[in-house]
Amino acid sequence: VPVDMVVNASLAAMARHGITRKADINIYHVASSMLNPLTLQNLFELFYQHFKLWPCVDANGKPITVQKLKIITSMEAFNHYLLREATTSSSLVEKVERPLKFMETAKYMAKCYEPFTSYHYRFDSGNTEKLWERMTEEEKKKFGFDRKSIDWKHYITNVHIPGLRRHVIMTKL
Repeated sequence: VPVDMVVNASLAAMARHGITRKADINIYHVASSMLNPLTLQNLFELFYQHFKLWPCVDANGKPITVQKLKIITSMEAFNHYLLREATTSSSLVEKVERPLKFMETAKYMAKCYEPFTSYHYRFDSGNTEKLWERMTEEEKKKFGFDRKSIDWKHYITNVHIPGLRRHVIMTKL
């Protein structure tokens, strides 16, 4: 979910509970998984389409070719994939020079991200929905955190990726 929606929902919740001063704890998940899900497969496809049309360039100014990403659904499958890649290099030199450290780092990173990539979580955003429903139309316009309204294709290709390119990768479109 775009960070501005998370901030806006947080502000709306603070405004709501600042008025009522109830002692109970309210938990708000500002998530789109139940209302307007973006799957990892769809995210990868949007990245692929973007970088195919507007590739980054290498140090020599040549476009970097992108390939469709394959989603690997388990650590076991990922380990088999790494092993297969390490042993099917085009030359013996590549096999010998392929660093074991890279494979260990890749396994470590995959393990760190496994909870976010291998499971099909759905976050209950019921409290956030109730908060939204109780707001007036004027408040909804001011706070603007309706996750149903997110156009994922537009957001990923026109906002998120250009932001990554400009501020993280440091390249221009």
